[in-house]
Amino acid sequence: MSQLPVDAGVNLPRLAPNHRLQAVVDGALARLGDVPEPLGSGPFLPADFFGLPQVQAFRSLDGAAQDRVVAACSRQLLEEAWHIERIGLAFVAKMVLLAPSAEERVLYGLFGADEARHLVMIDALLGQPSSVAPSAFHELLAEVVEHGDRATLVLVVQVVLEGWGLAHYRSMAQATTEPALERVLRGILRDEVLHHASGLAVFPELPFDSDSRSQMVGVLERFLRLVRMGPQGVVAALASELPDLDRRRAFEELDTEGHSATRLMALRALLLKVGAEETVARLTASGAFDPATAEECA
Repeated sequence: MSQLPVDAGVNLPRLAPNHRLQAVVDGALARLGDVPEPLGSGPFLPADFFGLPQVQAFRSLDGAAQDRVVAACSRQLLEEAWHIERIGLAFVAKMVLLAPSAEERVLYGLFGADEARHLVMIDALLGQPSSVAPSAFHELLAEVVEHGDRATLVLVVQVVLEGWGLAHYRSMAQATTEPALERVLRGILRDEVLHHASGLAVFPELPFDSDSRSQMVGVLERFLRLVRMGPQGVVAALASELPDLDRRRAFEELDTEGHSATRLMALRALLLKVGAEETVARLTASGAFDPATAEECA
């Protein structure tokens, strides 16, 4: 059952606007209630949310250039969420079929409706289809959804990713200057609390063998490696305005080592919360929780 032929959907095409099914889709979407207007091209999170004011290169830019950098960083986060919610639909579809009880099948079906609503709302805020290709993180998540067994899916997606997402979305909701985005994020948070809680409840009871544990460790090593690499998107946005940017200095001024250390320890705590001590021990031994230096990130 764990080898279900699931496509994570990172490259799914969209229906043509005049497709016969589009009217039915529009009717279904109308049941979601008010869909927000696009956010526009300006920043919708403040510069200090990204740590930019502490970067000398950012301070050297004029106001218009600073706005472009902050806007790019803001949109990156929304694009990232769009890809995650799209893959989340494939995750719940697989979990519906893997569910060992009628109640869990119903639960994941309800989660699927949540993920669809999140995707539609984020899509509306972006104002157009995501133009950013899936990142290495999205490709990893898609691979887990397509090939992971049930225990790996619950641990990686519901315990780790959705647990981390709670803090991430909460901080965005508190910092955003756009009421529409705050409303959407607050709605996502209400749903993700339940998604994460179900993972915490289910994982300790799941049986898994040494092959499954090795799969978990391998996936988490790759995930933590991406976390260790710091705010790559922020530095890339800066470099788009400053082609000669000293990337190493920018990573140092963004306190990449301290920032990644905080995130890595939060992820470690999520794993320990569900009793994954052996997995944490293996990840610790491999150095997966060691934060990278600015030089490594650059």
